[in-house]
Amino acid sequence: MVRWRARMQTPAAQEIYRQRGALAEWTNAQLRQYGLTRFTVRGLAKVTAVVPLLAIAHNLLRWAAVGS
Repeated sequence: MVRWRARMQTPAAQEIYRQRGALAEWTNAQLRQYGLTRFTVRGLAKVTAVVPLLAIAHNLLRWAAVGS
């Protein structure tokens, strides 16, 4: 934790963390709008199988929205 806090004090790390809201958090919010609040499967193997499918679905929906 100490190393992370020290790293976050650098301007480069702060800029990367600032961009997180526009990148990662936006995608998570979009998935919640689609109804994904919890995984409907149990176990790491099943979750790691579902996540790429969600990513593909999200990318296709974004592609359709941008293309129209």
